[in-house]
Amino acid sequence: YLRVWDSQSNELLGHIVDIHIDGFMLVSEQPIELAKEFNLEIRWHPPEEEMQTISVRAISRWSSNDVNPDFFDTGFQLLDAPDEVLQPVQEMIKQLGFGD
Repeated sequence: YLRVWDSQSNELLGHIVDIHIDGFMLVSEQPIELAKEFNLEIRWHPPEEEMQTISVRAISRWSSNDVNPDFFDTGFQLLDAPDEVLQPVQEMIKQLGFGD
């Protein structure tokens, strides 16, 4: 799973379950405040490689209960993502098969 952390609090918010060039869907144990801007860090550890991170600014746009009622789904929209952010996101989508 791609883990997402709040950069300001260093709190794990949840895991990405869907990602595209404009944003992503996060599944979390706690509800996430809507219409809030976040500085986020996506962290993952590819096999036989060092930990990788991407820092992004995003706003929470929608939320609903997950299929599992113990979890919440939240949609985030990326804000002003420069090419140095979008390129790794596109590569991540390709490598991890989110576009399939």
